[in-house]
Amino acid sequence: MLAVVYEAFTRIEKDKFRKLLLHRRKACQHAFRLLVTRINPTKISFKHFEGLMLYYKPRASKLDTYLMFKALDANKSGYITLNEFYKIYEVSDLRWQRKNLEIEWFNGIRSQFVKNICRFIHKLVEHKWFQILVYIIIGASALYQVIEAILRSSMSYKNAMKLIQSSPLSSIFVSLYGIEATLKIIGFGLSRYFNSGWNRFDFLITIFAIIGLIFESFHLPFSFVFVLRSLRLLKLLQFKARYRDIMGAFIFIIVKRFGSVSIVVLIVYYCFAILGMELFSSYDLTNCCKNTSLEQYFAFSPNSTLNGYYYLNNFTNIIVSYGKY
Repeated sequence: MLAVVYEAFTRIEKDKFRKLLLHRRKACQHAFRLLVTRINPTKISFKHFEGLMLYYKPRASKLDTYLMFKALDANKSGYITLNEFYKIYEVSDLRWQRKNLEIEWFNGIRSQFVKNICRFIHKLVEHKWFQILVYIIIGASALYQVIEAILRSSMSYKNAMKLIQSSPLSSIFVSLYGIEATLKIIGFGLSRYFNSGWNRFDFLITIFAIIGLIFESFHLPFSFVFVLRSLRLLKLLQFKARYRDIMGAFIFIIVKRFGSVSIVVLIVYYCFAILGMELFSSYDLTNCCKNTSLEQYFAFSPNSTLNGYYYLNNFTNIIVSYGKY
């Protein structure tokens, strides 16, 4: 069933892609015919291209329009041909920024002492050994979390909480994360720091780790947020460009197909929930299966701690039935 549904969704997606591609090519051909002149019937000049961008991308600056034109002009002839114009949809979605912009944010500070400190921090956070140290800290934190998980699984909740809270390692790792984020913000500036997706990811994980640590110190149930520190292991993917490319493609595929897979899962759960309601909705499972090996799992006793709670698996309505599979 899943294979049939997947094949149907794949065929629909392919048909949509073909229709979209054909529609785009037709739109490019119509627009191209309107933009050419009698003098140059096979080419578009920058003047006419700029006029098109006023309607197609009204928020684009003149510099962005010029860069889009130069990107389309692969032959560097000063004009755009029809084959080059077909790529306008891809080029118009590009974002441009200056290359090798070496103007530090702290250059405008009047105090030379503060400026020297910021320049030192800037050089520090850009050094390769600083990044290696950050990776070592992330690896050590992940190893500590594995040990922490083993301790929690082998002890009672109260004893595990006492042992973890008596250890300063959690606070040390979170403090190191905070120091790293602070140094990078000082060295790069807010604009450059938050322009990087990895830095935004690090900042959010650090904030969540601090929140989890605070809640854990007050014995509040929200302390599970502390586990989000392990997501910083994804930072190690930045170390190799090959890993970034693989994970980027993997995430793109997963996100694109997630909607289709979710619909299929909901349909399958719905079918089994309806079957459960039809077959078992009239049965009371409390204290059932007497004189069998399953009796202990369905037994109900208010004062007993050995209840199996299997009798809670009822199918009285569609919402409850969804949680049984």
